[in-house]
Amino acid sequence: EESIDEPGRSSPARSPATEAEPAWAAEKMAAWCRYFRSLNTSGGRNGEDLLLVDCKTPMSNERTVLRWFRSAVMMLSVSAFLTSNDGFANQINGLLLGAVALLCVFWPLSLFHQRSAMIQKPRGLGQPATDRAMPQALGFALASILTSVLVVHAAYGNG
Repeated sequence: EESIDEPGRSSPARSPATEAEPAWAAEKMAAWCRYFRSLNTSGGRNGEDLLLVDCKTPMSNERTVLRWFRSAVMMLSVSAFLTSNDGFANQINGLLLGAVALLCVFWPLSLFHQRSAMIQKPRGLGQPATDRAMPQALGFALASILTSVLVVHAAYGNG
């Protein structure tokens, strides 16, 4: 019978120094799969079906938030460059871009925590709805910044 261990706990029989890295990674993935399978087979409350969670879902959640963080780092870098330049227009545009970059850090982080909680305690909610609010908000914010760049540039010129 398989033992159901919570992922992250170390097994006393495993020694990472003596085993090859791919074998250790495969064992870790198998532990995650066993853990999520155990969550799915525990039966729903009041007759409701549990949301089935594939063992790849937590990693997908992490990849998504890391992609948002990568975008935020790029925007923060451009923001720091613009803010460090002389000129009122550059500094205003850098501050606006920095605000959007911070939005791209904290909003995906809160969604990551919500989705992680849903994965840990699956309920009979059916297929989760696709959340398009974050990409739409990012597009609107970047379009607004582009408009403000044009307005500030027209009002204050190059300086």
